[in-house]
Amino acid sequence: MISGYFLFASKLDFSPLKLYKKKMATLLVPFIFFNIVYFGVQYIIEYGTGWAPLYVLVSKPDLKNFNYLFSYSAMPLNGALHFLRDLLMLVLLAPIFGWFMRRMPLIGLILVTGIFMGDLDGHLVNRSTMAVLFYVGGLAAVQGWNLKRLDHLAIPALLLLAMVCIATIYYRIEDYVYIYLAAPFAVWPASSLLLNTSIGNWAEKYSKYSFFLFLTHTPLIRVAENLCVRYGRDLCAIENTILTFMFMIVFVPLLHMAAMHIMPNTFSILIGGRARKDRSVRAPEVVGGTLVNG
Repeated sequence: MISGYFLFASKLDFSPLKLYKKKMATLLVPFIFFNIVYFGVQYIIEYGTGWAPLYVLVSKPDLKNFNYLFSYSAMPLNGALHFLRDLLMLVLLAPIFGWFMRRMPLIGLILVTGIFMGDLDGHLVNRSTMAVLFYVGGLAAVQGWNLKRLDHLAIPALLLLAMVCIATIYYRIEDYVYIYLAAPFAVWPASSLLLNTSIGNWAEKYSKYSFFLFLTHTPLIRVAENLCVRYGRDLCAIENTILTFMFMIVFVPLLHMAAMHIMPNTFSILIGGRARKDRSVRAPEVVGGTLVNG
């Protein structure tokens, strides 16, 4: 929803070639590098050692490995990156979405909901709710909705999100579509609670690591799981979770700083142009739902 809002607020859908060129750099390059390299490393380790405690790649059917690489009809190996894959498909459709938003917004919403939530698009967008939220976010930008009017609902929105999550766990609901649809509407106003607070200021200060963390957290979790399988079977789940979390928040900034020091230009390209030394003079930008300064 945030991605749709900023894309259509910038009116980039009026310039498809410019839009596609930009998003190929900010979405496709990070997806290809951080998914395919991860797949390659896992495959080489398994092929060379035969050790595959979590999943098997070498003997998988071709379609399964094709999905691991390119997320044609299922999750990529670096699971979180399905978001980039689906968002790229929505970007390709942005000019069509924009036409409906400005001329027939309600009909467009009905069509998008029916086509994507009814899975009539096949595997064009694998997480169907993303298309609906992308359209709604774009509609908010095109129609000029005053979203700050929702700020007074911050606490009820946060409680609503908590209730949806608790109900999902308590009733063992396996379909997360309710969370996917409810979360953005709850998170958007609830995020206003962080404005001008120490926690909010801290998050803004370290936001430059957010997209890199998004790209790398799944492989890092898998590394921790592999180590736990090998050395820490007696650790309980909560201890594993805490150790993995601590590992990521320490390792990711260090890896980010090392890459910026060794190969700043290449590193910036690999993470979609989101890491440059002139960050302080560039305007904040939201790309792919992640707030970054440049």
